Formats: sequence, C-alpha cells, structure tokens
Amino acid sequence: EGIFVADSDTLILCHTNTGAIGNYTQTDPDQLKIIQDSVAAADGHSYMRGIVASSSTGELVCSVYTGVYNGDKLIGFVGGGCYINGLQDIIEGMELNGLEHSEVYVFDVAKKSYVFAPDETLNGTEITDASLSALIDTMAATGEGTDEYNDGSDKRIISYQYLSDYDMAVMVNEVESEALADVNRLTFIIMILSVVTLIAILVVVVIFSMRIAKDLSKVKDFAAELSKGNFTIDDLEIKRKDEIGQMADALNNMYENNADVIRNIGEGSGKVSVSSGTLSETSTALMAR
Repeated sequence: EGIFVADSDTLILCHTNTGAIGNYTQTDPDQLKIIQDSVAAADGHSYMRGIVASSSTGELVCSVYTGVYNGDKLIGFVGGGCYINGLQDIIEGMELNGLEHSEVYVFDVAKKSYVFAPDETLNGTEITDASLSALIDTMAATGEGTDEYNDGSDKRIISYQYLSDYDMAVMVNEVESEALADVNRLTFIIMILSVVTLIAILVVVVIFSMRIAKDLSKVKDFAAELSKGNFTIDDLEIKRKDEIGQMADALNNMYENNADVIRNIGEGSGKVSVSSGTLSETSTALMAR
C-alpha cells in the first residue's frame, strides 16, 4: 500500500502515495501514546500495529512502525502498510460445516474497532454496541470459548479466539435458530423413529400375545375334554419350543398313554365277553344231555 516517513505525532512528511502527505496516521491521543510506547518497547525493532484502515486509501492494511531517534529521543517513524485482500479472501472463503449462514468478524481489542466484518463499511470503524464491546473484553479475558450474543434483532451463538500476540479477537457467529436447525431436525427425526419403533413393538407384542392366548385356549379345551373322559379327540397340534409347547407335548403323551390303556381294557373286555359266550353255550349243551 505504501511506505511513509512521519514525525513523532504521526504527521506524514513523505509517502509513496503523495496524496497522503500532510495527514496523520493516528489522531486519537490514546492510540498515539500506544504506538509511541510500543515502538519504544520494540527497542529498535519494528512494531506491527495490526490490521487497520489506511489513513491514505481507506483500505485495510497491516500497519508496521519503526522508530527514528535523535539519541534516545523518539523524533519520528518510518512505516508502511501492506494490503490484506488475501486475508479477506481467506476469511470470506472459509467453509464452516453446518454453519453455512455464519458470519466471521475480526476485532482490534485495544481500539475496540472492526478489523474485518461482513459489512465492509464497518472495517476500521469503532464498535458502538456496548454489549459487543463487553463481549470483546470477555474474549480477551478468557482467550477462547463460546457464548451468546443478542444483536438487537436476533439471538446469536458465537465461538471466539483471542490472538494475544496481535491483541485481536476472531469471532464466528450464527443466528441461534439457524445454528440449531440441524439439531432440531435431528431431534424431530429421532422422535418420529421412536414413535414408529414403539408402535412396531406394540404390534409385535399384540401378535405374540394373541398367538399365546390362542394356544393356551387349545390346551385348556383339550384338558377339559380329557377330564370328561373323551379320548376320541385329535392330538394337540402346537409346534412351540417354550413352556406352552412342553405342556401340549405332555398332554398329548398322557392322552396317548390313557388311550392305550382304554384300548387294552376294551380288547380285554371283548375277549372276556367272547369267552363268557362260549362258556354259556357249553353249559347249555351239557344241560340238554
């Protein structure tokens, strides 16, 4: 963007952009004091002020100052700025999975100003929102984390990182309703699946209960017929491996055993009857002689 020479009050004496000569790079007394003290603390090295709006072009630049001394006295600065369009492109091109509608901000913590904002007209301007200013203090104090912020129209969820080396904070925020949209949708899907699963379980339970009730009814009717001495009924046809099936098998075995005894008794009775008839005929014949 350019190289300049300025006096100790940052009045530009020489600049590669001649239109900037006669301007001040910093007019705020507090910020001027910060620059002077920081340059002195750099002890002959360059002091990177950070990303600021250039006083000559209005564009965002990375500003650097080096002190010029007369003995131990600071009498001016040699400095310059390089455009940060590449940084803007990187920030604007970031892909945040699940946060397609998010916004990225970069703040100058010391000056409470916008370094980068989705609304380019805010870049380099002072932050006037008291709640956002307080939030930036929180960022600097905690270093990183998440929080909530109300911009006056929407409640937003934010994630931030404080860059202590540059005294800047990066914040990503999104409207809470949009950030939670996927969570709400997933919750709804889980609820629907839970209801469908519950209904399916109930249907299966009802079907099995009906089958059990039907087989138990067969067992009860079969046992009732046996108690009446009816051994002409068909065997129970229950093909189960559980206790009901075992009960049906036991009743079938008892039925078969009792039926065999009854058949044997019937056959024995028939033989006795035949023998009795033969004896009766023999007796009658003997008496006739």
